[in-house]
Amino acid sequence: MVCALPRGSRERTHGEGRSVVDRRTTEGRSGTGHPDTPPESGAYDAISDLIRAGTFRSGQRLNAAEIAQRIGVSRTPVREALARLGAEGVVQLLPNRGARLADLDRADLLAILDIRALVEPQGARLAALHADENDLRTLAEILDRLESPVGDSESANLKLNSDFHAAIMDASKSSQWRAVFRHVAKEPLLQLHGQGKSLNRDRQSRQHREILAALNSGNPALAEVAMSLHMQSTRQSWLTFLDSGGRS
Repeated sequence: MVCALPRGSRERTHGEGRSVVDRRTTEGRSGTGHPDTPPESGAYDAISDLIRAGTFRSGQRLNAAEIAQRIGVSRTPVREALARLGAEGVVQLLPNRGARLADLDRADLLAILDIRALVEPQGARLAALHADENDLRTLAEILDRLESPVGDSESANLKLNSDFHAAIMDASKSSQWRAVFRHVAKEPLLQLHGQGKSLNRDRQSRQHREILAALNSGNPALAEVAMSLHMQSTRQSWLTFLDSGGRS
């Protein structure tokens, strides 16, 4: 197993007995992300998790009051989070009528995957050149959790997979590439609203480790190729999933 160099870390903690957003905010202050995470960011992550888990159906109206009660926040951060998801194409904003989960199809998914196949190899190339000790340690920790019992939860695995790809783009140190990635990533569009599965976990794990090894080596060409192959594999897995009628 390839391990990152012994460099700095960012720990993740999990509290009990608090709202989803409370726990996310505490995690940010514990060093897992950005300190003093604003409520709208916690609401955004919590709603994304609900969509990823298949809680809502495609086209379903999203009631801000009900969601606020469910995740333990006021309506304002929920509305702000829905607006952000609307800008990303996950949610359709309805003038004076709130929001609903967007209708998605095969073309939406493949377009996102095709764009990511262009963006992420470049992000990996830059990350091989610019990743610091904390970046590499964070990536190794994410993969360790993906391969641990927490990864047995489908929604947890999907979120960790998303975190791994986002962390690579962060390690690129390029605000331009990060901005493009964040605009199109949505993993993809939160796994077609909870229908998708992390297909072929063994292959996914092997490819992730190959990407991390390339980043640790500081070889930009190797990192670019490793990510490109991974994205091709991901696209093929999604095609297989869709062609099977959505059965993993």
